[in-house]
Parts: sequence; C-alpha cells; structure tokens
Amino acid sequence: GQSAEEVLAGTAVFFYSTTAGLNELYTRAGSRVALLTPTGHEDAIAIGRVFSKVAGLGDLEATDVARLCKPAPLVERACVIGVRERVDVMGDVVLPLTNEEIQRVVELVAAQGVDAVAISLLWSFLSPEHEERLGAAVRERLPGVFVTLSSALAPVLGEDERSITSVINS
Repeated sequence: GQSAEEVLAGTAVFFYSTTAGLNELYTRAGSRVALLTPTGHEDAIAIGRVFSKVAGLGDLEATDVARLCKPAPLVERACVIGVRERVDVMGDVVLPLTNEEIQRVVELVAAQGVDAVAISLLWSFLSPEHEERLGAAVRERLPGVFVTLSSALAPVLGEDERSITSVINS
C-alpha cells in the first residue's frame, strides 16, 4: 500500500539487473568507453589479474594451459588514456593534476568519439579530488558523455576491481 517514493525512501540498497545488460557486456555491444588511468598503468586492464584466465573454469579446463586465453579487454587500447598525476598510499598528492593535463586528457577523450568515460586513478578512494576534477572537465566539454568515477562507485582498495567496475558501469 506504499507509493514508489515511500518504498525507495526506506530502501538502503537497490539492485536492478537485466539479461539485456549482460548480453551487451558479453557481446561488447554496449557503449564505446574510454578509461582514464594513471600514466604507466594503461595496460593494467588488459593484463588483469592472474585468476582472470581461469575464473569459472573447472579443474581440468583450468590446468589445460595450452588452451587458456583471457577474454578481450572491455576497453579498446586506443581508448585507454594515461593521466599524469599521482596520489600515494596515504592519499597524499605526489604529482599534482594540472589544468593543462586535464585539458590534454579531455581533448584526447573527445577525439575518440566515446559514449562513456570511466575514471579510475590509484588511491582515489582515499583522495578523490583528481577523479572529480577530471569528471567535471569531461562533463563540461562533452555534456552527452556518461562519466563514472571509481572513487564514487566503488570506493575500495583494489585498482583492478575499481577499474573494471567503473568500465562495466560506463
């Protein structure tokens, strides 16, 4: 007997999933996504974690190393853009993100013609300012492009996990 507004006001977590969303992920038919990641980490999403080769396989399949292969990356390599900035393990800025760097990165994103941008920088869950500035600049320059900040979506330890989650969200 409650309205949708009343139900949602009392809801702490809401999950929504569809077969259509999974199909887009599996077939790579979803949005064309750019990933902004720290300079030097551009190949991390393609390399992935060791277990990504064997996730979901049975014992016999997982030990047949000649037939193991990782799935294609979710982001084209040309759309993975390194950002010159750095935050350390304590959340302190080691290399500031300059306005010039933001402009350079946003222009590279614009040139890719993407539908969405995932931003995942090291230790951003401790210090999200660099991601927030990049996100604001992308939204201003490319108002129709969807933007995901890893620090807002998945503020947890684990660069790979935050990056993949942000890319899938985008």
